[in-house]
Amino acid sequence: MIRRIALFVCAVVAWPAIAGAATGAIWMAPDTTYSQRDTSFVLVVHCDGNLTGVKGLQLDIDFNGSFVQPDTALLVAGSIWSSTRPYIKYIYVTNGGNRLTLDFAVLGDTFTVSGPGTVAIIPLNTVGFGESDITISSYRLRDNQNQPMSVTTKNAWVKVCRFVGDLDADNHVDISDIIALVDYLYITFTPPVPPMAVADIDCDDHYDISDLTRLVDYLYVSFTPVCRKCL
Repeated sequence: MIRRIALFVCAVVAWPAIAGAATGAIWMAPDTTYSQRDTSFVLVVHCDGNLTGVKGLQLDIDFNGSFVQPDTALLVAGSIWSSTRPYIKYIYVTNGGNRLTLDFAVLGDTFTVSGPGTVAIIPLNTVGFGESDITISSYRLRDNQNQPMSVTTKNAWVKVCRFVGDLDADNHVDISDIIALVDYLYITFTPPVPPMAVADIDCDDHYDISDLTRLVDYLYVSFTPVCRKCL
């Protein structure tokens, strides 16, 4: 399994090293996401109150484009840019569809922006089953004197899968899945949306009343988690 990692970027190659403490932090939330294929989820890039006096910011966010793709048409600039100060943004996908680059710059000689707040709100479409780190692989940050600034960054991780118990593939485990399991076991015998293993709620390689009991228990009785989250 690909594991989440934290990447602390102190300087971009070809930029001078920066002495002293970092001026702030940038991170992505949620840092762990489980989703199904052909759905979407939202990744929010946050910054803290120690990030101050920012004139320009570029972020390179890397991911596996076989599993997730950003919806650049619906990407929204974050709250730190929402002010009376004019700014420009430039958003593009490169590196064979595996990198999202965000470019922001505040216009005017003296105007800057500061945290805390959000940098960007990024919708991501799930296009294939698999796991991927979502990493801030590099950044460029400048103040109003065109001097480089440093931050710490924290990354995210996503798994695109089928949830165990989600028989109707609607990305939720709820009463409709109980109905679908009853229908499969006792009424029309219509199997769940593939893969079949989503109906194996207790992971015993059989599809029977124990799976139905376990699903009801999870949703309404003891709320004990199913045998595993997803396939």
